Amino acid sequence: NGTNTVTLIGPAATADVTVTLPASTGSLATTAANNVWAGSQKATVTALTSTSNVMAIAILTSNDFSHTFTENTTLSNPSDTAVAGQSGSIYLTQHASSPKTLAFGSEYDFAGGTAPTVTATNSARDRLDYVVRADGKIEITSVLNLS
Repeated sequence: NGTNTVTLIGPAATADVTVTLPASTGSLATTAANNVWAGSQKATVTALTSTSNVMAIAILTSNDFSHTFTENTTLSNPSDTAVAGQSGSIYLTQHASSPKTLAFGSEYDFAGGTAPTVTATNSARDRLDYVVRADGKIEITSVLNLS
């Protein structure tokens, strides 16, 4: 009939669901296969906020994050368990009229052991790229003063 049927097995308290997919000329992507994508893949950029000088991050909710400074803040250790191999970026925008500072939780590691200093210019843009080495070990590189 030109369709593919997949049965999704749910938790014991949830009924199984059968989903009919449209006809396909290829295979469905799976987590156990080396998948090839014909189009670009994009993560939603998740906005982070700072409250009481702490910027909370749930790292498993996205790969890419953004933050516009409103106060001096510390990027907290993730509130969830980071998974080795995850990577992404944190896009930072300085306060428009009064530059702020950024400190880091203990799970972040930096080249040479020194955390970057965000650009202290009104509305400056910086980017932090991260790779999770293991839970509790997140490597950060920085691209500062983008223009």
